[in-house]
Amino acid sequence: APIVSFTPRPPLELQSLNIKEMDAPLGYLSIAVDKRHLDGSGRLEKAVGLVASYRSYVMYHVKCTKSNMHSRMRSNVNSWLQVLNRAVPDKIAAEKKTISGRTFKRAGTRGD
Repeated sequence: APIVSFTPRPPLELQSLNIKEMDAPLGYLSIAVDKRHLDGSGRLEKAVGLVASYRSYVMYHVKCTKSNMHSRMRSNVNSWLQVLNRAVPDKIAAEKKTISGRTFKRAGTRGD
């Protein structure tokens, strides 16, 4: 398998361009392909195809992960909204009446 490395510093081939190091969790991905990876029929074309399509492969998985996270967040929000909608606020200082018409307040309710 080829040697793959990820660093915040640019590779040697790009250091002459005076590119700054990145402070964020960003960097450079280097894939070192040796001659032994390319010897044989069709191996060069396969290696070039794999390296060229690597960015698309990573971007596809990043987008799928982002979509999955958003879907899970939406479902969490929907469940929280259900809980909030089911919650019934306490009646503050609600007066109750008996059959004879007398009013009273229940002990332990708000508004005492």
